[in-house]
Amino acid sequence: MQGQIIDAFAEMRDEDKAKYDDLSNNCFISSIDRHSFSGYPGEWDKRKEGRFAWHYLHYFCYLQQKDPEEYSGLENAVSEAYARGSIEFLPIGNFYAGQAEAHDGGAGEAREALDAYASELRERLTKH
Repeated sequence: MQGQIIDAFAEMRDEDKAKYDDLSNNCFISSIDRHSFSGYPGEWDKRKEGRFAWHYLHYFCYLQQKDPEEYSGLENAVSEAYARGSIEFLPIGNFYAGQAEAHDGGAGEAREALDAYASELRERLTKH
């Protein structure tokens, strides 16, 4: 009986360690490993340990507070996908700065646009 209890706790500890290792080495949202962000200073710091996931939580809260009649096209698509239980709107395997650089070679402009959007979203959330 004691052996079973010890084995159960060891299994739980191993699962916790695997989750911690995954969060320490991969982006929670995009599943991209931390080394892929090495060419983008500060990008991994925004994502490590699941920090970037809070932006999505805030966005979902924003959508719930907003009148669906006032949704933009993107907000409507995300809301509908979320209601279906779909995660198709998550950037799995992609990140904005990397996509912009691959497209036009300028991650700086993309980062500035994303930061401006994040600031606008924060302002909207704090007003409600």
